[in-house]
Amino acid sequence: MLRILPSPLFAAALAAGLSVAPIGRAQNLVRDLTPATASSTGSNPGPAVVLPGFACFAAADGFGRELWRTDGTELGTYRLRDLNPGRADADPTLLTVVGQRVFFVARRAGIGRELFVTDGTSAGTTLVTDLVALGDIGADITAIAAYQGQAWFVATTPATGSELWRTDGTAAGTVPMADLFANVNSASPADLVVWNGRLWFVATNGSSGRELWSTDGVNVSQAFELAAGSSSLSPQQLCASGNQLFFTAQTAGSGRELWRTDGTLAGTSMVREIGPATAGAFVERLTPFGAGVLFWADDGSGLEPWFSNGTNVGTARLVDATPGPGSSLATAFAVQGTTAMFGGGSNGAFQLFRTDGSSGGTTVVRGGFAGLGEPVAAFGGTAFAARQSGGTLQLWRSDGTTAGTFELPTASPASNPSNLVAVGSRLLFQAASTNFGSEPHRSDGTAAGTGLLADLASDRGDTTLGELRPFGGRLFFRATTPGLGSEPWFSDGTEAGTAVLRDINPQGGSSSPTDVTPWNGELWWGGFWPGSGFELVRSNGTAAGTALGVEVEPAGNAGPRQLTVVGNQLFFTATRGAGVELFATDGTTAGTRMFDLQPGNNGSNPSALTPLGNRLLFVATDAATGSELWSSDGTTGGTRVLVDFQNGVTSGFFDGVATFAGFGWFSANVPGAGIELCRTDGTPAGTNLFADLAPGLGGSRPNGFVATGNRLFFRAYVNGLEIGLWASDGTGAGTVPVLDLPGSASAEILDMVAVGNQLFFVADDRQRGRELWRSDGTLAGTTIVRDLAPGCAHGVQAGTLAVVPGTGAVTFTGNDGGEGLQLWLSDGTAAGTRQLGAIGAFAGAGAAVLSPAVAVGSTLFFVADDGVLGEELWRYELGAANGALAQNYGQGTCPGTGNRLPHIAAFGLPLLGNANFAADLDNALPNTLATCLLSLAPSAFVVDGCRVLIGLPYTNLPLLITDATGLGRTPVPIPANPTFVGAQLFAQYLVFDPNGPLFGDFALSEGLYLRLGN
Repeated sequence: MLRILPSPLFAAALAAGLSVAPIGRAQNLVRDLTPATASSTGSNPGPAVVLPGFACFAAADGFGRELWRTDGTELGTYRLRDLNPGRADADPTLLTVVGQRVFFVARRAGIGRELFVTDGTSAGTTLVTDLVALGDIGADITAIAAYQGQAWFVATTPATGSELWRTDGTAAGTVPMADLFANVNSASPADLVVWNGRLWFVATNGSSGRELWSTDGVNVSQAFELAAGSSSLSPQQLCASGNQLFFTAQTAGSGRELWRTDGTLAGTSMVREIGPATAGAFVERLTPFGAGVLFWADDGSGLEPWFSNGTNVGTARLVDATPGPGSSLATAFAVQGTTAMFGGGSNGAFQLFRTDGSSGGTTVVRGGFAGLGEPVAAFGGTAFAARQSGGTLQLWRSDGTTAGTFELPTASPASNPSNLVAVGSRLLFQAASTNFGSEPHRSDGTAAGTGLLADLASDRGDTTLGELRPFGGRLFFRATTPGLGSEPWFSDGTEAGTAVLRDINPQGGSSSPTDVTPWNGELWWGGFWPGSGFELVRSNGTAAGTALGVEVEPAGNAGPRQLTVVGNQLFFTATRGAGVELFATDGTTAGTRMFDLQPGNNGSNPSALTPLGNRLLFVATDAATGSELWSSDGTTGGTRVLVDFQNGVTSGFFDGVATFAGFGWFSANVPGAGIELCRTDGTPAGTNLFADLAPGLGGSRPNGFVATGNRLFFRAYVNGLEIGLWASDGTGAGTVPVLDLPGSASAEILDMVAVGNQLFFVADDRQRGRELWRSDGTLAGTTIVRDLAPGCAHGVQAGTLAVVPGTGAVTFTGNDGGEGLQLWLSDGTAAGTRQLGAIGAFAGAGAAVLSPAVAVGSTLFFVADDGVLGEELWRYELGAANGALAQNYGQGTCPGTGNRLPHIAAFGLPLLGNANFAADLDNALPNTLATCLLSLAPSAFVVDGCRVLIGLPYTNLPLLITDATGLGRTPVPIPANPTFVGAQLFAQYLVFDPNGPLFGDFALSEGLYLRLGN
């Protein structure tokens, strides 16, 4: 909950030493094109574990299944960190409390499933260590237990097999305790439990079967052998109670029964043969209670509740909850002090029982339930899920009496409560509703205090965006929005300047612009046009200047794709008749020609359209040559296959094409050489094998061709290496390998882009995960730029590397392990690789989706999902590093009386020494109190439907009273201190308004980003 905190003036705070280190400029939502709506998807929260003051659990939203925490309030319920960045699942499991921390297993791309730890903060949620540093191969952790203030766990590594480990939460403090079954063999420890000051478990050392073992934290030893040699009684379900350790074991004569031990072989025995001879008692759900255990067992008359104090005579059935031979529903036991509650019965006749551990002290609390869920201790009694006749499972509470057992109706229509966990004086549970799906709920034991905790998987209102193209100083893009469908839009980077270009297919239809290409001062694309179908469309950037370009197929949909400009012609592929063929146009119907390379119904399916001088190179398939490289000058006579490497219909072309040094470069299957490097000047005579990099028939399979200013780069497979980066200066001697990544299919080279004479690319060398690299075409000049996420974890998201024209830099989506997915910029040096701003609902949250950026002047546009507004269009202003800047960001979503949405604006620029700088407020409620809130970080979390755009902690400037028109001004004098150059601040107005949605008393403005400068 927001609190108004007393604060000195801003200038005084700066003078007092308020830290204002630059953290990256605010990233600004351009416009929320698709507002959020209610969702019934559900986050399906998992079982929670409890620490003082909060609980942790796994749940899924737009970021995938990740780790969350809650203090029982909506504002205090949030994702701790996006451990597997983006929409991929981390899928936390085995959550185990160890002291003041929770250890758990989760997945992260590049390291697989490994051990993580959290102290309940974002910064304190980290990987413990990558035990198996082999890319996505994890350690297969199967159990975690708390012992001596550390986490003890079972993990499998290639060197040791499945063995017992311990950790203090650091990589250096993570060590194997003992290799019980030597070398790569597995001892497979299980059923870890602390008893009598030692950690007990079941394992095998190879010479004996599965037996009881224990450790004092230093030495690990077998307690004794229940069965000699390699035989085993297979102990399971270890349960410590008082001075006894209970477990189940199986013998040939008795089956699986209840056993106990005092830690010695002499003091270890079967408690009682409950089940019929050799059949076993099917003992389950061992629960410590008093000096013994509660459990369920079958003595031949069905599964029923039992208690044992560890002796034969002290082991007895509590009640025949399902009279006769039928088995009862075996629920958990909810233990509180000297009493426990449980559910029993069958066939729609279930009852809640209370017991003191004796048959005489076991009574029915309430019956008549058609269904019964798991009870837990809560509210000084028991909470449980129950269903009456004709209804669904609902939440109930009981104090152990019939009168004190009643249903707790939820504030939202919820059903099927599960994963019940007591968190202090509250109950946290999962429940489903038609409005929200399966989400976390809470209860304080009263009807009024029982309801939805938070809608974690709410519909944030994604907008499908694509075809981002700079044009005339603005951004063209395709957006799919409610009411308009998929249509062309333009943006100048402001909300007011972001609008649909033209609703080409009105009344909710879509024109779906595709393959947008600038040509002759216009934009051309393939899309729907009313009355014509999917044809060529043209636009000069205005609604009036957007028209049908060429109707390629009057009788149907041509579906133009792959638009490629060569000189004054536009080449493309389209469908006329039954097949896809190559076309060229001068922009008129008369000047539009089809090249029918594969007559009949199949079409030649041209691809890889690439300009080479005044000709087009492309790949096509015909009945005579198969798939080969072709060339066209836009005439029928000048359109021909260049070479038939594999005589006849066998296809020769493999990959390409890129243009470099006046040639088109590609790879093909050349007789006698295999798939090797080829080039063409656009003529048949000038098309040939260039280099046989892997002599023999195997071939080096060159692919991924990218040309820089002075080099051609490509991938190739030579001398048994899995993957390698090669470069060529256009000569045989200058065609050389520059990076080898040997030996594993997980090694990879991706996303190659040219910047001047350098190549930037993403590579995974099996040691550092996917990271940014660069190459000048030499071995010495091919290096990793920065290991963004240390270790095998991926630091760079594949498919996001993009060039910023005119800057010598690239942008990409990256994750350094602390801030989640963010936008990054790199000039090819480690020092010049930096995060641009911070996106996400809170510090460290990152984005669920963040697309490659497109530069329009000094503005970067990109598509992102910040976890609040769904996938929308965002911008980032590069600008001058030391210049003062003030701009709005985010979007106001918190209007007050009369739907008045307060607006914040800068008065002047935040220049050093500007004593008159101020934050203006307008459109607020007249004659009311308001305060400007100031923070060092942006945010985007939602409270009461209001978007809070400043991070925590924040400070508030002095209160003001708006005038009769709703205006106000807060002075923010800027000190003349040169150390503050580049410092960044984030502001938002909080306005008192009795009709405001925030806590029922406040309205909020959008955000204001300030960068202090000269």
